Amino acid sequence: MMKRPASCLEPEAQISRGPSPAPGSGRAAFVSYSGLVWTVAFPAGKTADDSVADQTRKALKELDSRLAKAGTDKSHVLEATVFVKDMAMKDEMDSVWREWVPENCGISRACVAADLAPGDLVEMKITAVQPEAQISRGPSPAPGSGRAAFVSCSGLVWTVAFPAGKTADDSVADQTRKALKELDSRLAKAGTDKSHVLEATVFVKDMAMKDEMDSVWREWVPENCGISRACVAADLAPGDLVEMKITAVQPEAQISRGPSPAPGSGRAAFVSCSGLVWTVAFPAGKTADDSVADQTRKALKELDSRLAKAGTDKSHVLEATVFVKDMAMKDEMDSVWREWVPENCGISRACVAADLAPGDLVEMKITSAMLR
Repeated sequence: MMKRPASCLEPEAQISRGPSPAPGSGRAAFVSYSGLVWTVAFPAGKTADDSVADQTRKALKELDSRLAKAGTDKSHVLEATVFVKDMAMKDEMDSVWREWVPENCGISRACVAADLAPGDLVEMKITAVQPEAQISRGPSPAPGSGRAAFVSCSGLVWTVAFPAGKTADDSVADQTRKALKELDSRLAKAGTDKSHVLEATVFVKDMAMKDEMDSVWREWVPENCGISRACVAADLAPGDLVEMKITAVQPEAQISRGPSPAPGSGRAAFVSCSGLVWTVAFPAGKTADDSVADQTRKALKELDSRLAKAGTDKSHVLEATVFVKDMAMKDEMDSVWREWVPENCGISRACVAADLAPGDLVEMKITSAMLR
């Protein structure tokens, strides 16, 4: 299919928010804006006897329901992150995923292991598009997998990069270079390049690997092209030390990049393009005595600041992933989150546990709309 230009996103569009899955939670079952739809699916109706396949079917059934309520369907899913409780569960989840994805509708998908809500074995975070949009899907990296090497729509490009050609002797730097080489290749096939990357999540096998990954990342990012980037530790596919999930844009789009939070880091405090803003918030000014609530407030204060500098505010946040250091911290984080989210502005939000930067108990990855 022909790719649509970046200008087909409508920055003046209204935000539509689905009902809250839990009243007063500060979350929405789905959020749609400018033709895009964000949602998170859990295994609704799970039981203690469920297998991974059972929970995957329940999560996908819930996803079908949320997509339908948002006015779209699974043939219009663009990208996904699937979190499984244990990486040993991936093959069983995949067997159900493959059956669910329609033919010729491969999705740009990452799958990592993270601690989830009690009893959950799988959680899915999804971006889809309304049916009138045209979608271009790259070839499948593994025929019949229900995945695509890249997906582009509305001028945006989604892809996931793995360390192609990895060996058992590879260092973290080696695998980072291989993943970035694969990313360059996928971006080129999608018609764009690394100077047009907007946001990224880098998953490393162990947080002790972050500095070595970062040394290669900094060399790779072009000057004045800082990326809104999160980096967390999660269990990955066997042998992988790094995996990267990326959103880029076609070259004709205008991009605004905020200042770097650390000069020379290859990161930006925020990136905006086509009416959307991406940013990552950390608990700025954290101390060793901070509670989870303290760090959540600091992260949300930093988020408010970054959104303001990007020309928007919290009432325009569309979707979020909140990473907590330990799933036992979720309730305390949630108590602050609920106070922060404005009334009638529920956000499509996932929350999983992952290892974070030293001393951090919470990290938030956000997509927002620009102020109208």
